[in-house]
Amino acid sequence: MSESVDVVESVPRSISHYLRVLGPGILGAAAAIGGSHLVASTQAGAIYGWQLVGLIIVVNLLKYPFFQIGARYTMAADETLIQGYDRIGRGYLYLFTALNIFASVVSTAGVAMLCGSILGLFIGDDLSVTQLSMIVLAGSLVFLITGHYKTLDRVTKWIIVGLAIATVTAVFIALNQGGVATPDFVAPSPWNLASVGFLVALMGWMPAPIELSSWNSVWLRQKKKALGEELDYRDALVDFNVGYITSTLLAIAFVALGALVLHGSGESLASSGIAFAHQLVNVYASVMGDWSRWLIASIAFLCMFSTTVTVLDGYSRALSECLVQLGQRQGSGPTGHGARHTYPLMVAMGLVGALIIMFFKGALLAMLEFAMISAFISALVFAWLNYRLMTLPQVPERYRLGGAMVALSRAGILFFAAFNLLFGYWYLFVK
Repeated sequence: MSESVDVVESVPRSISHYLRVLGPGILGAAAAIGGSHLVASTQAGAIYGWQLVGLIIVVNLLKYPFFQIGARYTMAADETLIQGYDRIGRGYLYLFTALNIFASVVSTAGVAMLCGSILGLFIGDDLSVTQLSMIVLAGSLVFLITGHYKTLDRVTKWIIVGLAIATVTAVFIALNQGGVATPDFVAPSPWNLASVGFLVALMGWMPAPIELSSWNSVWLRQKKKALGEELDYRDALVDFNVGYITSTLLAIAFVALGALVLHGSGESLASSGIAFAHQLVNVYASVMGDWSRWLIASIAFLCMFSTTVTVLDGYSRALSECLVQLGQRQGSGPTGHGARHTYPLMVAMGLVGALIIMFFKGALLAMLEFAMISAFISALVFAWLNYRLMTLPQVPERYRLGGAMVALSRAGILFFAAFNLLFGYWYLFVK
């Protein structure tokens, strides 16, 4: 998906080399494969069958340049996207910080509530979703504060592999069995004004909010410090592409599961947390056999726990970088102290996220829909900022976007702008 950039010698790479350099892109995939995949993609397939596969592919394609810039700019300019935003103008950094403060607590609450709901499969009905979510948040904070980035980097790869294997296996089995919809079943159409709210929510976290590109930038700089010259521009793009393509393919796989197992069955997705978690596991068990129930529940929990951990880590590191940058002269370069506020911010995010969960209580789908719609509305801002970064003088000519990527970026910005206007019309006059 990426353009070839002749910036490094074509030296053969070993498998062990790529296993060492993979990290930031996989962490990005871990953050993406959460609410957007387990909930929104499954729901898209359950309600509309295969009709939204094309839209999901288009959205992933249109967001691709803006996510890739997270790796491209960091390796080209040797600084994070956040420092780049400050070079564009201090006002943009304030805007980015404000939007991320809002998104951080909403996203933390959403993924923690989903993870807590899956945890309820193991604990039973003794604890409420709110209490289970608090356990997840507390466990995530302990994991991060005691284990740090290296543990997160190491375990996430294997969680994603496990989920990918289980999901793809379930899809192939379901395809072999055939869908449950009867031949005369007529699926509702998503191509009308009444469906705009659902489409915007689906696209908001598909494959993830665009601000996650700043996390990849911060993680990549940290990975670069750890590996030194062993990590080069080509490695960074390979790592990013592996994570991005994996999350895109799994999004389609979850649509397929919803389309094959739930579409036309007369069963709608539950809105409460634990009920939805049971429903999700039942989707797998119905095609793989009852023996897989606890295996899938374990993988789903680990996936959502890694997502919660990644969201806490990513947002807190990005916001810490923002605060440090705002305390310096505008446009100053790398500081090396961007992580000084990370842990206090993690704790603050966890506490505010807990308050939001208490407000929404068991309304899991409503919480996630709110977070997804917010992400799509802000996507236009983050897309334009990332596109603008690649024109800064800190980016050497050979690293800049080529003609195809420029065209794709502009198409993406126009798409987000048009859909934001459509959503505004829907919200004011149709909803």
